[in-house]
Amino acid sequence: LMLAMISGFVGGILTWIFNEDVVFAQKEPEVRNMEPNPSKVIVAEEIYLVDKDQKVRVELAIQPDGRLGFRFKDETGQSRLAVGLLPDGSPVINLADQNGRLRTGLVLMEGGSPGISFYDQNNKFRAGLGLDGSGNPGLRLFDQESKRRANLILLPDGIPSMGLFDQ
Repeated sequence: LMLAMISGFVGGILTWIFNEDVVFAQKEPEVRNMEPNPSKVIVAEEIYLVDKDQKVRVELAIQPDGRLGFRFKDETGQSRLAVGLLPDGSPVINLADQNGRLRTGLVLMEGGSPGISFYDQNNKFRAGLGLDGSGNPGLRLFDQESKRRANLILLPDGIPSMGLFDQ
């Protein structure tokens, strides 16, 4: 049960981190209208690194609520890698495909429990691997609608437990 709660929370956080409207609330600046040498531009609480064509390729931003985000973009402008810290200090790493869709994420929760989440090409949460607060490992599998279908966990006494769900 605890592992299922953690997986839901992790899934929500990973989606939250990779959602461009939430992670970086301000619109990208028009780099061509800035100082003549954009390699030296620092904008308030945000830093943008641009390529030779003046396209933003790396963003570093601190939001008013304390979230820190570091995002890498490919040549087309899609976010492919996001590294961030949540307001409680929990680190998060997200990987996206060539269309900018979240595919996998790694989070270390405030209590120290790690988790890895996997998403399909339709942004549906499909699998999660993690440790609960006591260090017990678990694997969760979800169907195309992100409904839990199977769990495999090790209980505190080391006994494996498997759950299959049809609803």
